[in-house]
Amino acid sequence: VRPAENVNIVLCSIECNRSLPIADDPSSASFRKDTEDWAKICDNILVWDYVIQFANLVSPFPNLRVLQPNIRYFVENHSVAMFQQGNREIGGEFAELRTYLIAKLLWNPEADVEALMDDFLQGYYGGARGHIRLYIDRMHDALEASGQHLNIFGNPNGPVEGYLSPALIKEYNGLFDKAEAAVKDRPELLQRVEAGRLPLHYAMLEQAKQRGTGEGGMFVRGAEGQWEVPAGIRERLELFTRLCNRQGVTRVTEWHTTPDEYQEGYLKLLERPPLEHLARGKKVALNPPFDSKYPADGEETLTDGLRGALDHSYAWLGFEGVDMEGVVDLEEVTSVHRVSADFLQASGSWIFQPERVRFAVSEDGREFVDVGVAESRVDERKGGIFVESFTAEFEAVEARFVRVRVESRKSCPNWHIGAGSPCWIFVDELIVE
Repeated sequence: VRPAENVNIVLCSIECNRSLPIADDPSSASFRKDTEDWAKICDNILVWDYVIQFANLVSPFPNLRVLQPNIRYFVENHSVAMFQQGNREIGGEFAELRTYLIAKLLWNPEADVEALMDDFLQGYYGGARGHIRLYIDRMHDALEASGQHLNIFGNPNGPVEGYLSPALIKEYNGLFDKAEAAVKDRPELLQRVEAGRLPLHYAMLEQAKQRGTGEGGMFVRGAEGQWEVPAGIRERLELFTRLCNRQGVTRVTEWHTTPDEYQEGYLKLLERPPLEHLARGKKVALNPPFDSKYPADGEETLTDGLRGALDHSYAWLGFEGVDMEGVVDLEEVTSVHRVSADFLQASGSWIFQPERVRFAVSEDGREFVDVGVAESRVDERKGGIFVESFTAEFEAVEARFVRVRVESRKSCPNWHIGAGSPCWIFVDELIVE
């Protein structure tokens, strides 16, 4: 059986890793098989390819070395048309360079991509071109050395031990310092270099969210033991927002969050220092385990004192299509009178509030006494992204273990685009007082 001549086959590479060419990447074997099987029986294939990090548009995404081999691969497998989906918004990471390279390669997949890049960098960055090229090469080399995957829905925290390690970010900033100095007397070129550094500012801000406290985090201990925002965080946030607005950046994420909204949300986080409560820093036993797609800082995410922001990628643990239970060990018997847990809702991402949460306490970890049930008070159709706390308050009891049982709705409601498919619950801080 072969497709008729007027039938166009569309293949979509959405699931593919971007750190290796599709032709060589073991994790792309399934897509590769689909492509090559269709190529055997069809000469009319359109490929829908993805070339940026959609979840974080202004974030380092070192995929420039796979652009040419992937386009070549598609051509070799009878692709007669390609949709190279990049940034539909202004100001994405190296948007101008990436677009230039893709346009040239679509006209001629065999073009000298290194010469094309050097030509663009010379024309666009002038005297800063050498430092920018070193930055590009250093980051791509670091990605290759790490062996990590590159995901179009990833974030700057995944590669924190790879191409976005603190040491490498320091090195990258040094290269941009030199690049800015090289064009300090050329305002137009300087603005372009400053825009090129935006992804580093963003990565540092996002990594500070994830670290939470300590070096590189949003909060440090002051001289009196109080939590303080370290020097530089607010300044970097203001600089990032100002440069984004100057450049005309309209979104930092594909579908939402303007630079001003990003700044507003970040400032709200800075107003919420770590909570001091009985469970802070204590171990949590989870059943079932959290989904590995959203690991945050593991179980300790739930008792680190930091309440999650309006982004399920950070400081939240996700569970898909299941109920969940968490038991906090307070390490010693103590008086407890209030327990709460925060849950995120983002129905557009198939994340819903749980139906109810049951709280119980125990002195020995075997016999538990129920102390309260909290029902969802939110209309499941409520749009936007928001957080609700489920809380039980009761007469003080002596307890060492606190159990939180969460009853998920498990599947998306009938009115939802994902009706019947598994939905998520995302939980953060388990607060015990």
